[in-house]
Amino acid sequence: MIHLTEITQLVHLDAYHRFRATIYKNDTAADDFLKNKEYDRDLWDEKAIHLGWYNDVGALNGCIRFIRPIDHPCPLYSFTRLPRPVLKFAEQLLCSHERQKLPLLELSRICVSQEFRNLRSLRDFSLAIIEKLFDYSDQAFFTVFDNHKAHWMQYGCSVLEGTAKW
Repeated sequence: MIHLTEITQLVHLDAYHRFRATIYKNDTAADDFLKNKEYDRDLWDEKAIHLGWYNDVGALNGCIRFIRPIDHPCPLYSFTRLPRPVLKFAEQLLCSHERQKLPLLELSRICVSQEFRNLRSLRDFSLAIIEKLFDYSDQAFFTVFDNHKAHWMQYGCSVLEGTAKW
């Protein structure tokens, strides 16, 4: 069973941001702007909930951040990348949650060490993410590569109408 630990201490956050950069540097699917960094941190990290999957000696095996909306024209990271029709839908979803005072999070920067990219570890990590999510919100959204959709759908995630390509 994988346990996710909230990362709050500066020394651990520093290692976490370096870990993220290392994962993206070696990921063929990562965007070029992620591949050219030694340290992966952006303005959404300030309010995000940072979670780590640690091994027995305290090294990161994987991590994720749960982004809380920030006061910015792009309150969630995905808003910087979504095409206009999908962005409009996502903005309406966020506004609806805010009007109802319901938390809506974006799952972001899911990173796993190469040696744990096997079906069992990825399943356990995904389940740990979903379980931890319920500590903060009962709904979240995230963008995934098309080839990862089936993986997440088996855990009850669904594709929002009109967003199939995102």
